[in-house]
Amino acid sequence: MNRLTNKGIVATFFVVVACVAPSLSAASKSISLSEQQQLRARVQMAMDVSRKRHLNAQVHTPWQIMHGILTFGEEFTLNHGNSRISAVEWIATNPRFRGDAWFEKTEFGGRAHPFTEPYFFEGHPNQFLAIMSLAGLKLDFEIQTKDGKITIADMVEHARMTVNDREEITWTLWALSHYIHCDSRWKNKESENWSIEKLVQIQTRDTVVDAACGGTHGLFALAYARNRYLETGRPLRGVWIEAEQKLQKYIAMAKALQNSDGTFSSAYFKGPENKRDFADVCASSGHILEFLMQALPDDRLHEPWVAQGVAKLANGLIENRHEPIEVGALYHALSGLRLYLERTNSEAIARRAPKKIIAPEIPETVASQPPDTAATQRKLPTLTGNNGSQMPSIDLPLPSLDGNVATIPTPSQPTVNEKAVPTPGVRLPSLGGGPEVAVEPKKSGEPQVLANNAATRPITEPQQARDIARQHKIAMERRRLELKLQVAEAQAERATANALRAEAMAQRAEAEALEAEAQALQAEADAKYAEAKARRVEASAKRTNANALRADAVAEEAEASAVRREAEARKAEFDVRTSGGSAMQDKNVQSTSAQ
Repeated sequence: MNRLTNKGIVATFFVVVACVAPSLSAASKSISLSEQQQLRARVQMAMDVSRKRHLNAQVHTPWQIMHGILTFGEEFTLNHGNSRISAVEWIATNPRFRGDAWFEKTEFGGRAHPFTEPYFFEGHPNQFLAIMSLAGLKLDFEIQTKDGKITIADMVEHARMTVNDREEITWTLWALSHYIHCDSRWKNKESENWSIEKLVQIQTRDTVVDAACGGTHGLFALAYARNRYLETGRPLRGVWIEAEQKLQKYIAMAKALQNSDGTFSSAYFKGPENKRDFADVCASSGHILEFLMQALPDDRLHEPWVAQGVAKLANGLIENRHEPIEVGALYHALSGLRLYLERTNSEAIARRAPKKIIAPEIPETVASQPPDTAATQRKLPTLTGNNGSQMPSIDLPLPSLDGNVATIPTPSQPTVNEKAVPTPGVRLPSLGGGPEVAVEPKKSGEPQVLANNAATRPITEPQQARDIARQHKIAMERRRLELKLQVAEAQAERATANALRAEAMAQRAEAEALEAEAQALQAEADAKYAEAKARRVEASAKRTNANALRADAVAEEAEASAVRREAEARKAEFDVRTSGGSAMQDKNVQSTSAQ
């Protein structure tokens, strides 16, 4: 395990996953339909028994109650005196906790009460707003404060105005991805340019292993934002490709570090670890499953390793339904199970209406700015395989915040502009992931018109021939580069899979050795325990025998004492009789003398 941790399984995953290439796990065998139905029934049972863990409006903290809303939304209820009330309706009535209001007005709109003590109010900026987004609360949802009403829209505006790169942006990305369009751009209160893409870029480049809850919340927010982008129907490009690569990396890590019993690593993404206490299992497996249920595509939800993780968590919640569990761990685990039920229910998916989002806001001052070219090119680190051989680095274009993509220069060809004219009659994908452009071939007698040209113009035959040849050359070069990139990505992906399989085999072998050693130690302990128990039984028998002997001795002593007392009584009686006879003799003697 030290070898795995020290050399770094994390470094192994720094391989670019091709967004257009099929997933390695896509062809994995899925569980059968009957197994899916049984698993869904088991998950539903876990949800039902967990609903009976009631929170109290007067006792539990806002942080705890909001986690219940995270899972059950508007269906979540609280104990309040002798009745049960809707938690969502109750938080809208300006409740107070230890004298402090849950929500307050601000100069930009409104916000939840900021952090004061752990597990009291918000633990992260805009955490409550993100939770309310997942609970399905609308922008016009009203909340009372001491200074009047605020709405979710007010809280969104406050989040937009106060966002900064000095504080954690995970929950801000989560919330804003839900309530505003993925193309939105704005200026915060410090006149800094911000956008959803900038938030995605920051979250993508943040570290995972040292973040809260093993980094699962950051990954969840990133997956949530990616899903909202995909709802637009556009292909991934720019910062979204980088985000997708990170998500695929940690999906693969979650699978590679999964324990043989189905639980996910108790150390999250730091390395393998299998704690047996259910409180630890609920925290780590619950958070990782919640991330997976947001990040995995539909065709992977029924893969055996996913089903095993879901089943283990559901069974644990059922078996430990009478045991106390930390609120955050419990409700994030239930959130993952709820997402599993929602995503595997085909009827519910078909009925689900598209979510309403705010139209994008792109001020001219932001849209007209030149792209950020500081990070348009980056060489990925050199990877080392199990045999010590190095894999070549790949030069890839990295996006700027506005989604522009740098072109890929080649030694023998000039740089190809992304908007170069495609070959007539051919549909070509854009290198940056933009829309495809279809150009119809020139009809006889009609002048050819260039696509993507600001001013269309007729072309003479010689010029047309040169343009067509140039277009064909550009298209062929572009296709060659794309194929080269796909081959490199496929090779890197295969190398990653081989490394993962080797590491997994080593982990299993080590785990089996440890398990065998543990079984041997357990057998030895059992034998010693049985021997000690036999000795205790023997000692107990000896003590019982000794007690019986002592009881016999006491009885004999008592009998002897009785015999002695009887003898003494007889002797006394004899003495009395003897003394009486002597007295009669003396009297007779005296009488005789007198005569």
